[in-house]
Amino acid sequence: YADALVLTAGILVAQSVSQVGLRWLQLLERSTLYGVVTTVKLLLETGLKVWFLAGLGLAYMGVLYSVLCGELVVALGVGVVLLARTRFAFSRAMARRLWTYSAPLLLSGLSGFVLHQGDRFFVLEAGGEDQVGLYGLAYKLGSIGNTVVFEAFALIWYPFVFSLRDEEKERRVIRAVLVYFTLLLAFVTLGLALFSAEVVQLLADPRFADARAALPLVAGGYLAWGVFQVVATVFYLRERTWAVSVLVAAAAVLNLALNGLLVPRLGWMGAAWATLATFAALAGC
Repeated sequence: YADALVLTAGILVAQSVSQVGLRWLQLLERSTLYGVVTTVKLLLETGLKVWFLAGLGLAYMGVLYSVLCGELVVALGVGVVLLARTRFAFSRAMARRLWTYSAPLLLSGLSGFVLHQGDRFFVLEAGGEDQVGLYGLAYKLGSIGNTVVFEAFALIWYPFVFSLRDEEKERRVIRAVLVYFTLLLAFVTLGLALFSAEVVQLLADPRFADARAALPLVAGGYLAWGVFQVVATVFYLRERTWAVSVLVAAAAVLNLALNGLLVPRLGWMGAAWATLATFAALAGC
């Protein structure tokens, strides 16, 4: 898989440029242009995937080639515009501030990987690949609410809330958004829980029907995760990113402990209960 690793590294480099341009469009509140750019990227990648996979038979490498092409197109497009608008320059003071702000989040990123992926290792050890497949499907479908609601909401939430300059206004906005966002995400989560059997039947092979049992638990966990994301906005605004890292790292440790305790007894359902308990504790803290 060495070639795939090289392509993946290239994708990450291209993404680091394209994401800067896309965040810039968010700051300018150019939602229409943002939508056009991301839609063109999606269509390009989809077309290339069909060609590389069906036409050229490149298998998983075709997927990576298509993603790389899409990211390069966006990176080159927004990169040229950004350089034309801002010119190339380096600020030591700004770099120092950015490093101070973001360095603690390196721990948060590593802990987040453990938090969202570590339970698979426990399930694999206790029940084998079949149970990993069932749990992986339940986890993917259970996080639909977070993907559809929070990730779309976050595109404008962070640029908007960072543009506020009045502390009292920040409090009022975050309180109001937390209420309505939680209600919306709870509505989606309830739908996933009530119709978990139908969702699995619609989106998966019949062999994976048992995944419906864990779907409501994972969905409930991601409801709590979404609440945490909104509340944690305060830490980002106050430049207390170390607090986010401490909370996520503690949650990762708790999740590992719960998986170690529950998975040997309950199998892959134990991992689902651990996800719900961990994210609820994180939101509560």
